Amino acid sequence: MSWSGSLAHCLRLELLGLARNQERGNLRCSRSRHCLLHLFAPFSPPLLHDTSVERFSVKITVGNPLDPAKSATVECLVDTGARYTQLPSDLLDSLGITHCDERPAIYANGRRGLCRVGRAEFNYDGRQTPALVVFGEDGAPALLGAMTLEGLGLGVDPIGMRPIPVEIPMADFPTPTTIQ
Repeated sequence: MSWSGSLAHCLRLELLGLARNQERGNLRCSRSRHCLLHLFAPFSPPLLHDTSVERFSVKITVGNPLDPAKSATVECLVDTGARYTQLPSDLLDSLGITHCDERPAIYANGRRGLCRVGRAEFNYDGRQTPALVVFGEDGAPALLGAMTLEGLGLGVDPIGMRPIPVEIPMADFPTPTTIQ
């Protein structure tokens, strides 16, 4: 999904949250660093964010793309504010997944550093996608990030607290028969 598709999806989620919580006083204005909308559009005006949405987890299978026999089912916290999926390093090491790059990172507390990333295969509810995975600290919670969700063709139902299938936005180019 392109950044504009992610932006549109995030805006739809924002509007759903606003409609649901308009009269409950659960709204606040924020320019949160972890909000996917602000990662893709850092100069956009502040939006109202739904502070009542609870976190939820899903079980997902992660595997070594070079050795499909090595896989594990992991309980992941769904975190659409995280771009990449993050799994504990000891789990990735046990699956034989190695890091292929180091990327600049900003942590939730504002600290900056480098994080190791590797390639993994993800399976959820009959859907499969390769994706980058961040090597988290040993024992750290597993986080399912936005890029993996998008690769699986999934979005988040903020009311039902579950992943849901989403359409893939496609560019519409004129074909020779439509050009006049």
